Parts: sequence; C-alpha cells; structure tokens
Amino acid sequence: MPFVDKTVEVKADVRAVYELWTAFEDYPKFMTVVDRVDVLEDDKLHWVAVVEEEVVEWDADVVTHIPETRIRWQAVDGRETGEVTFDKLAEDKTSVHYQVEYEPDAWGADAARIDRLMAQRIEADLEAFKLMVEELS
Repeated sequence: MPFVDKTVEVKADVRAVYELWTAFEDYPKFMTVVDRVDVLEDDKLHWVAVVEEEVVEWDADVVTHIPETRIRWQAVDGRETGEVTFDKLAEDKTSVHYQVEYEPDAWGADAARIDRLMAQRIEADLEAFKLMVEELS
C-alpha cells in the first residue's frame, strides 16, 4: 500500500496542538476533502468526504490514543491506517508528524492520481491546520 509521510512545525504548545487535532468534528475546518466527522462513541468515527466529486463514507477506529504524544487510527474497511505524533520542540513550538498508508482502489480514481492527490491533500491539510492553530494561539 502507498504511504505518505509529512511533518509541519506549529508555533503553539503541544497540549493546544493535540487538543485541536483530537477535536475530530472540526476536521472540515482544515481538511479540504472532509465534509464531516461524526464521533459515534469513544474512539469510533464516521467520516464523510468528497473525493473527485464523489461522496465517500467510511468508519474508523482510533486504536492508539496517547495524550499529547500520538493518535493512531484504522479504517474498518481497510482503506487507510494512519498516525499523527506530536513532539514538543519548545514551550511554544510543536512538530506534527502525519503518516498514512492507504489503499488507492478504495478511493475511486486511478492509483497514480490518488497517490498525487493524497500527498497534496495531506500537505495542504497540515498547512491549514498549522494556520488554524497559530491563529487561535
């Protein structure tokens, strides 16, 4: 399965960064293709996204949740597995490291196109997240 690995440094303390990342319902504020994320129960999420003009829905389980350090999820249907780690670089600086492994066929378009879109989307989403956090801090 293809793999995307991106990192961004955010000018905010690790607690604030982590808390904003784990506010799953707010993902549409910084994730371009995400229409909504519903928290079904503890560590169970339902995602709705628009990819290539197609509505895509899936469920995911948060399988690791270490406050201010790491969050790892796994789509129930196997479309993706991902992890975000948070590293305190200074009192007001945090590194956000985002890794995702995904199944291109689950996203509907040809594999090469999905590979480009995933890498671009994750990079853009991280930059949007950084701007959102820094504006709130």
